[in-house]
Amino acid sequence: MLAAILRQLMTVFVVFGRAGLGAAWHLAKNGYTVDVLEAGPGPGGLVAGWTTAGGRSVEVGIHGFW
Repeated sequence: MLAAILRQLMTVFVVFGRAGLGAAWHLAKNGYTVDVLEAGPGPGGLVAGWTTAGGRSVEVGIHGFW
């Protein structure tokens, strides 16, 4: 009963990125109102990327191979 009331009243702000987007999706799927905020110029957090004017792909995150 309480969970149903909270779902009607609550807006949840979730940071973006892979984990934030997944959390927002699950919350929305369970009836919560979700507002996703992004500090950067586009969505994705550390998995975001873009293409330069010269056609090269650039990614934001740190990549390592171990």
